[in-house]
Amino acid sequence: MHPWVSVDSAAVASTTHDQSGVTTIGHEMFHVGDFLGGKSWEEIQRGDKPNSESGPAEAAGRSWAAERPDLSEAEAAKLIDEWLKDGAGWMMRQTEQPKQQ
Repeated sequence: MHPWVSVDSAAVASTTHDQSGVTTIGHEMFHVGDFLGGKSWEEIQRGDKPNSESGPAEAAGRSWAAERPDLSEAEAAKLIDEWLKDGAGWMMRQTEQPKQQ
C-alpha cells in the first residue's frame, strides 16, 4: 500500500486561509509521515483532532507556511528543473534494453 495525496488547488485557493497551498501540503505531509511511520488509520486520523482546522496536522502545515524560504523562486525553479532532468534520465536508463554481446 502507498499513500496517495491529492490536493485540489482550486479548493485551496478559494477556501483556505493560505492560498499558496503551503499549509495544505504541510498538513497532508504530516499524515503521510504518520503513514510511513507505520501508524494505523485511527492513529493517522488523530492528526485532525479535534478537527482538521485545529489539529496537529494543521499546526504542522501552519509551521511550514511560517518558515522563511531557503531559496528564491528562481533558485527553486532551477532546482526542480534539475530534479526533473535527473528523473527523466533515470527513467530512460530503467527502460534501456541490455546490450547484446
